[in-house]
Amino acid sequence: MRIGYDAKQIFYNKGGLGNYGRNTVFYLSRHIKNHEYYLYTPSLRKAINFDLNGNMDNVTIKTPPMVLQGPFKSIWRTRNIVPQLGRDKIEIYHGLGNELPVSIQRKKNIKTIVTIHDLIFLRYPQFYKDLDRWTYKKKFLFSSEIADTIVAVSKQTQQDLIEFYKVSPQKIRVVYQGCDQLYFEKRTQEELQAVREKFNLPENFILSVGTIEERKNLLTVVRTLFHKRIDIPLVAVGQRTEYTEKVREYVKRRKMDNRVILIHNASNYELSCIYRMAGMTIYPSFFEGFGIPVIESLATGIPVITSKGTCLREAGGDAAWYINPGSMEEIGHAIQTLSSDSDKRAEMIEKGYKHVRKFTGENVARNLNRIYNYMK
Repeated sequence: MRIGYDAKQIFYNKGGLGNYGRNTVFYLSRHIKNHEYYLYTPSLRKAINFDLNGNMDNVTIKTPPMVLQGPFKSIWRTRNIVPQLGRDKIEIYHGLGNELPVSIQRKKNIKTIVTIHDLIFLRYPQFYKDLDRWTYKKKFLFSSEIADTIVAVSKQTQQDLIEFYKVSPQKIRVVYQGCDQLYFEKRTQEELQAVREKFNLPENFILSVGTIEERKNLLTVVRTLFHKRIDIPLVAVGQRTEYTEKVREYVKRRKMDNRVILIHNASNYELSCIYRMAGMTIYPSFFEGFGIPVIESLATGIPVITSKGTCLREAGGDAAWYINPGSMEEIGHAIQTLSSDSDKRAEMIEKGYKHVRKFTGENVARNLNRIYNYMK
C-alpha cells in the first residue's frame, strides 16, 4: 500500500508534533515494511535532518514541483497537493498534525486519516491567543469532518472530539503515542558526564520537561520549592515563551538563581541523558492531549510526578504519582517523599518499566497498520 503523510512538521518542528511525526514514520518504516511511505513537505531548505538512521528503502520524500516552490509552496501543501498524490498513486493520506489539505475532499479514491492531538484550545481558551484559537478551531473542525478516520492520541482527546465537535465515536480510533527509541537506550557514564558538563548540571536534581508555558505550570513547582524549603535544584528543559519570563522574574526575586536551571536548546539525545541523571521528574500540567514526558520518564527509569484528573493517567498508569497541579502541599509532599523514600522510588521505577512496554514503537506501528488495512 502507498501511504502519504503531511510531513511539514517532521522537517520543521523540533517539538511535540514534529517528534510525533518522526517517530510515527520511523516505527512504521522499521516494523511494517510491506508499505511505501511518502512524506510531503513544502521545502527541505534548512530542514531538520531525518534519515531514519539510513533506512530509507521504503520512504520517499516529495517536495513541490519547481513552478510551485518559493512563495507558492504553502499553497501547494494545503490546496494543490492532490494532483501530486494522484501521480504517486497514494491510497491513504494521513495528516499527522491535526490538518488535512483543503482540496483532499474532492479526491474520492484517496482515503484520509487525521491525527488529532488535543482540543485544549477549546477546553482552556485562556491559554491561547484569540487568533490562534480561531485558526485551530477552523482547521481542526474541517479535518475532523472530512477525514474518513480520526486517530486520537488518547481517550481524553476522543471524548473531547465527541463533546466539542460531535464526532461519531465509530469514526475515532485511539492510538497512543510512543517516545523516541533514544529514551529506551542505556547511556554510559562518559556520555552522561559530557552532557552534565555541557549544561553545568548538579549531581542531583528534579527535572521538568515541556514548553515553558502557563498551562505546563512550572511556576507552581518553583514556588513550592521556595515555600516548602526544598533544597533540591530544578532543571527545566523546554521551549521559551512569554511565560518563561514570569518564571525568571520569580527566581530572581527569591534569589533562587543557583537552584533553578532553564535549558532551551537540548537535543533529543541530550535530553535522554538528562532524564537518566535526574532524581525524579515532575509534569504538573493543567491539561494535555497525552503527555509524552511521562512516557519518557518511565522509559528512562525515573519516578514521575504528574497531574491527576486528566489524560495523564493514561500515560502514567499505576506507575506515576498523581497530584493536584494547583496544590503546593501535594507537590511538596510528593517531592519530599520521593527524595527520602528509596523503597517508594524503587517500586515506582519497577512499575514504570512494566507499564511503558505498552508504548513501544512496534506497538504504535502495529496499531496504526490495523487502521490502514481496515480502511483499504
